[in-house]
Amino acid sequence: MNSIQPTQNVSNVSATIIPENSTIVNTTTTVPTTVTSIPTSQPTPASTKIRETITPKSPSSVSPENTISSTSTSSSSSTTSSSSTSTSSSLPTATSYPPSTVTSKIYILDAQEGQIATPADSTIFNEIQAQTAPVTCVRIVGNNTPCSQSEVTQYYLQYINDPVQKSYLDNIVSSIQSKASNPDDQARIAISLVQNIPYDTSKADTVTSTTNVRYPYDVVYQNAGICEEKSFLLAYLLRGLGYGVVLFRFDTENHMAVGIKSPMGYSFQNSGYAFVETTEPTIPTDSQGNYAFGKLTSTADVFQISDGNTMSSISGEYADAQEFHQIYNQMAQMQSTYGSVMDQSHYSQWLSLDNQIMSIVNKYGLKVTVT
Repeated sequence: MNSIQPTQNVSNVSATIIPENSTIVNTTTTVPTTVTSIPTSQPTPASTKIRETITPKSPSSVSPENTISSTSTSSSSSTTSSSSTSTSSSLPTATSYPPSTVTSKIYILDAQEGQIATPADSTIFNEIQAQTAPVTCVRIVGNNTPCSQSEVTQYYLQYINDPVQKSYLDNIVSSIQSKASNPDDQARIAISLVQNIPYDTSKADTVTSTTNVRYPYDVVYQNAGICEEKSFLLAYLLRGLGYGVVLFRFDTENHMAVGIKSPMGYSFQNSGYAFVETTEPTIPTDSQGNYAFGKLTSTADVFQISDGNTMSSISGEYADAQEFHQIYNQMAQMQSTYGSVMDQSHYSQWLSLDNQIMSIVNKYGLKVTVT
């Protein structure tokens, strides 16, 4: 289960959304970016360009049910009884991918870019590839009872808790801790680091029920991942930093995200955990992005990974997300009302809003294109 999360575009851009395991959907939002005429009494020249209202690009996703089945057989884990055969759901061992040439990962903290060293270790990668894929749940043939929440949680934890990758990922946790003394800033670094790992569009385009799932180390090693895989990695890092962590799974929308323990007022669906998108830079708590399917409207299944500390200062992210959408809506309304021709008063108002929204964009390293 994986997704391309909202990309913030500040230009005349056609966004192509490629949902995993589905046909290509094209969504184009076009807003003029050039002021074609301004009254001569105004000091701003007619050729002055204004940025387009920020337009989120939709995530694509594949449901965890595409990787969890209570009826698919696994030769490595089947057992036989006197009256029936036990079957289990599983995935094949991961297909080998070359390592990324990227040996460090970037993050953005308060508009400042930093880096965490992540040298590739083929020994760890090869050892992980040699393992049998995790199994979700075991059922007697003919028993189609779905995997329980507990069984699915244990399935996810097999990826997150794999001992082969532990020392390497713990080193990343230690590196994050060395970058900031404030624990909540450490969480922000971890979130941004994972969000800035490229989304694996090619894998998303071809994912099936037998597609391998990357372990958290694999995402680092290959510098790529889809939503489920990147969520596993972020869950590991936040847990290592001492936070309470859950996975949010959206079966209807075929998506997965992470939750970090937060004050209830900032939590997602009153879960006690704030929503964190993993696929691209997004403001923590912001679950209002536009996806290929629209908005996230279903009730998420919640899978507990750890019960740790609360990110008590996430109120700042919540306020920024609210302000971001408020400004976006104002800019969209102005563009709808006045188009690309504005008098000086409205143009000045537009520029003020543009400066405000770009300040938020830079603070979180949101992806933008400027014409």
